[in-house]
Amino acid sequence: MLSPRSTIHSKLALGGSLVLLFSFAACGQKNSSSDNSVPVVLQSAAYKPSGATPLVRSYLAPASALNGLFHTSESVVTVDPVTTVSDLRICAKSIQFDHRAVTFKPVLVNLTDGSVTRWGQLLIPKGQKPIEIEMVAAEDAACGVDYSVSFNGITSTAPIEFKWKLDSLAEIEAGNTLTVSVSTAVIALRQAGDASTLSEMKTHIEAIQDGARRN
Repeated sequence: MLSPRSTIHSKLALGGSLVLLFSFAACGQKNSSSDNSVPVVLQSAAYKPSGATPLVRSYLAPASALNGLFHTSESVVTVDPVTTVSDLRICAKSIQFDHRAVTFKPVLVNLTDGSVTRWGQLLIPKGQKPIEIEMVAAEDAACGVDYSVSFNGITSTAPIEFKWKLDSLAEIEAGNTLTVSVSTAVIALRQAGDASTLSEMKTHIEAIQDGARRN
């Protein structure tokens, strides 16, 4: 028969085992969550801040006069806005794949010089095969500015959605780099500068969809 002292010691030992067991279980859950996500780098491609530049236009064209089906076709035209880029900064607040949020830290992206620019790292669930990427530019304390987009000294405080369509449906894997094009958005802003309609930059940007690729 156990003495009262022995009984107390037994309960303490059992309690300690339960604490250790709970700790190990919690750690296991944390590792499981981490194992289900993959890190991916997000960057933007280079673009031309001035001069003539090609613009790809997508449109629906009839695939057959008999069955009435349509397919997406593209045409390339050259545009030459007078306005050149002297300032282009975006407060990238959130990223979505096919309208589902992924882990991303807000960052102020400076695209002024037209070079390839790293935006940061995404943490996404394994097995993702996204068709579209959406980014919301909006004010955020992490950016340290009071606007969503700044172009040539004209700023917008409204949330603005940028959209991209990926070039393939392959599964995104750890270590991949997603490169988004900003050329079409830049052309739209340069043309808005020519037309003195930069106050409507939200409308101009949200009316377009650019391309993206995985490396």
